[in-house]
Amino acid sequence: MNVLKAVPYITVKDLDKELSFYTEVLGFEIKKSLTDERGVFWAYIGNNTAEFMLSNRIVHGRSRLTWLYVDNVQEAYDSVVAKGGKPLDTPKDFGHQTVE
Repeated sequence: MNVLKAVPYITVKDLDKELSFYTEVLGFEIKKSLTDERGVFWAYIGNNTAEFMLSNRIVHGRSRLTWLYVDNVQEAYDSVVAKGGKPLDTPKDFGHQTVE
């Protein structure tokens, strides 16, 4: 399995405070975000070398996860399962997208 990129998902209590710290103090940029009637609840942030997701909501019943981008999604999934891993979801192949 060849992992091309790993993107952590981290749940935080005060998303606005965390986003202010990462953008204003550390210079990260909000690349994407999701909002609802209460405001922003998820943000994908990054700088030149690091990217991660922050949210004030849990996903898949967990407060933190890591999305892995691999060169062959089915091969990676099969390898993880064969070694006793218990993936939370079935693999998703989004085609030949470039990993930035």
